[in-house]
Amino acid sequence: MLSLNYENRISRRTREPDVPHNNDKHPGAGGSGGWREILKGSYESLSHELKHFYTAVEQSPLATGITDPSGRLLYVNQRFVEVTGYSREELLGNTPGMIKSGKTDRSTYQAMWATLRKGQVWRGELLNRRKNGEEYWEDELITPIVDDQGKITSFVLVKQDISARKRQEDQLSMMATAFETGQATLIAGADMRIEQVNQAFTQITGYSADEVIGETPRMFKSGRHGPEFYAELWKTLRETGHWQGEIWNRNKQGKIYPVWQSITAVKEERGEVRHYVSVFHDIADRKSVERELAEEATRDHLTGAANRRAFDRALVTAVRAAREQGAEIALLLFDIDHFKSVNDHHGHEVGDRILLALTELVQKRLRKNDLLARWGGEEFTLLLLDTPLKGAWQLAERLRHDIEHARLPGPRVTVSIGLTGYRSGDSARDLIQRADAALYRAKRSGRNRVEVNGDKQELGSVVDLSPQAGRPRFIDDYGRISQRSQLTRWLEQFLSAARERNGSLTVCALDVDHFKGLNERLGPARADRLMLLLAHRLNRQLGEQDLIVRTGGDEFVLLLNDLESDSAIKRLLEVIRQPFTLSKRPVALTASLGVASFPIDKVEADGLLRHAQQAMFRAKQMGRNNFQRFDPGQDRRIQRSQAQRRRVQQAIDRGELILHFQPQIDMTRAEVVGVEALVRWQHPEKGLLAPAQFLPLIEGTWLEHALGEWVLATVMQQLACWKSEGCHLPVSVNISPSHLLASNFVDRLSGLLASMPSVSPSRLKIEVIETAAMHDIGKAMEVISECQAMGVQVAIDDFGTGFSSLTYLRQLPVDLIKVDKSFVSDMLVDASDRAIVESVIFMARRFNRTLLAEGVESLEHALALLRLGCPLAQGYGIARPMPAEALNAWLAEWPRREEWQRLASFEA
Repeated sequence: MLSLNYENRISRRTREPDVPHNNDKHPGAGGSGGWREILKGSYESLSHELKHFYTAVEQSPLATGITDPSGRLLYVNQRFVEVTGYSREELLGNTPGMIKSGKTDRSTYQAMWATLRKGQVWRGELLNRRKNGEEYWEDELITPIVDDQGKITSFVLVKQDISARKRQEDQLSMMATAFETGQATLIAGADMRIEQVNQAFTQITGYSADEVIGETPRMFKSGRHGPEFYAELWKTLRETGHWQGEIWNRNKQGKIYPVWQSITAVKEERGEVRHYVSVFHDIADRKSVERELAEEATRDHLTGAANRRAFDRALVTAVRAAREQGAEIALLLFDIDHFKSVNDHHGHEVGDRILLALTELVQKRLRKNDLLARWGGEEFTLLLLDTPLKGAWQLAERLRHDIEHARLPGPRVTVSIGLTGYRSGDSARDLIQRADAALYRAKRSGRNRVEVNGDKQELGSVVDLSPQAGRPRFIDDYGRISQRSQLTRWLEQFLSAARERNGSLTVCALDVDHFKGLNERLGPARADRLMLLLAHRLNRQLGEQDLIVRTGGDEFVLLLNDLESDSAIKRLLEVIRQPFTLSKRPVALTASLGVASFPIDKVEADGLLRHAQQAMFRAKQMGRNNFQRFDPGQDRRIQRSQAQRRRVQQAIDRGELILHFQPQIDMTRAEVVGVEALVRWQHPEKGLLAPAQFLPLIEGTWLEHALGEWVLATVMQQLACWKSEGCHLPVSVNISPSHLLASNFVDRLSGLLASMPSVSPSRLKIEVIETAAMHDIGKAMEVISECQAMGVQVAIDDFGTGFSSLTYLRQLPVDLIKVDKSFVSDMLVDASDRAIVESVIFMARRFNRTLLAEGVESLEHALALLRLGCPLAQGYGIARPMPAEALNAWLAEWPRREEWQRLASFEA
């Protein structure tokens, strides 16, 4: 054994030497044998110490080895054997290279040998491999042993297995990495005092670590959750050691936001809580998407009212509650009278504005739990919970009166209303059928009236859809009772059958062209007779499995099974064009058809109908007397526009919109006379967006009203702020045409002015584009006059783009006319634009109207305008639009702009 040989070599070094016998004279000698006795005692003592040393090394918990100068192992202790898995016989005579893993960098070994050859101690960490192939980490200390001449005679290796420590470090590293990822993490002690937070926590909450450490999570409470919420949270945490769920918090800026949070109690072995670890992430975007999806699924995209699907669910729930709790339900159905004529004579854009304004008007009368829904076209339903029939009738009469006398965009309209209340045992369908029957009576009785209840016997028998040879496949819903509730049911049955047979279903929406003219020429009775003749002619062209449903005076829905090509649709158009004989006189008509087909269009029944109707409107826009298939691309464009509009709505709700202000000057006095408020979008991803990048998205929609309301309120607040700072400049605000002509515009403006008594109404100027006033000059004049009566000034913006007449200019009671910048900016190089500017200035002066030119980009523009007699100006040459906080600095600089100040001395 090496260990014994090594001990023997050490022992030989301590043998007694050959010494002279006269050494007994050495002090302390005990006689002639004194040295021998002394040396013998020393050897025995040293041998005893070496045995103790050997035993200690052999039993040491540190792996220890000794090598010769070349690195070959001469000795290893028991721990070395245990760690490596090799026996002593396998290790001795070999180098430690036999336990290398091959994964330690070569440079580590080069640095190690460079250190050892200098006779210096080396210490480092090595990744080695045991005999069984398992890798492990060692902390290694290698010490060179040198002789009297400084020559290295051996190396002593002391090694410690640090694999467990390395694993712990890796875990800690991973935990540290996880701690600083996107998940916000908070660690609190058992007393709920915060001890540590990560960077994601700061990003979400706005609080730095220094601001929250030592505090409790109570500082984040939003106030949205009651005591019972937190009691249940702590109960779950105590019982299970874990809680997770949705919770609303408040950040440093005071904004309330939702998070998905997980809280875990970290316990000691005895079960006592040491820490609480909370991990959460902001789910505001997810909640926003959920809200958008919910709104998309339950809201009408034009009016914002509930759609048919949402209404059906609400009605079924209400009926169930009425059965179980005895609650009272009232149901109203109403149609806009002669709405087709509005679309035909004024265009669908005006029709859409009427629908939007009517929806807003009705919503103002409703309570929070009432539900208004648009079924499509001009048809609406209104569900009143906990409302007796008498109260519902009073509301219906008020609504009818409000609509009849409302100032809606476009022509005045009226509505016919059918009303019913819940009766014991009613189903949702019973309520709809009775209200529908009441609505039918209201329309038959002259329209613009309210009818209450409809008897079930009026509804007739339910149509049997089973095929029977020779049976007409025509259902005159309009001629008997407008059972719109059944059309969806028929569609669903036909669609289900198409799926079962792997066939197709084509839905055609048919609308007779210029029916109003036919109705006026022939009279209602004969025109109705003509529609029945049309239906029966169409019926002869279809198969027994097909169905024609008359849904309005001149409106039909055709359900066609397994249509092979569009040739059948073309034949229908040809058949329609053939003259009818009515009272022995020929009558010609045409129709517009919209087509949607399953399975090409993979939607549910109501979706097919909606797509067919969209295609029919396109057919009308394409000149009538044709058919159009539903265009998925156009539908995607519509959906994309809707998504973009929803994003603009979010921008308003989230406070992402800001106002910039552009100064307006009187060039003859070199004075600033006002500013114009211009909206900008501070988009979180795209930066500052100009109006042209988002305003076209909302043009003609209800969002124009929402944006206008926000701008007016923000301007009033800014005016109050400027007043406190000693600035009294008036501010001009652009108002969209639909907003100006909305029925509640004057009332809303009056209320806003009343809420800000410190701001004089004269400091607010409303700018309306010329085409808005031309659209309905009578109503525009009325609104302008009412605004002026409140002290608000009114200007016509973009004047000249509407090709106004002298009479038109004379009629408008406006305070200011603004020349459109498109003419002003090019007036120096385009003779036609200069002539327009000259004409507008001449007319304004002729009718004693104040004039302001937009688009003044240079001093040359300013001089040209002064020569023509226009003193007021606005444009980039004077100042670009700027944030409110920058205006004071610009006003201070303005008197030092000498080139513009000199304009005051100009004489035309």
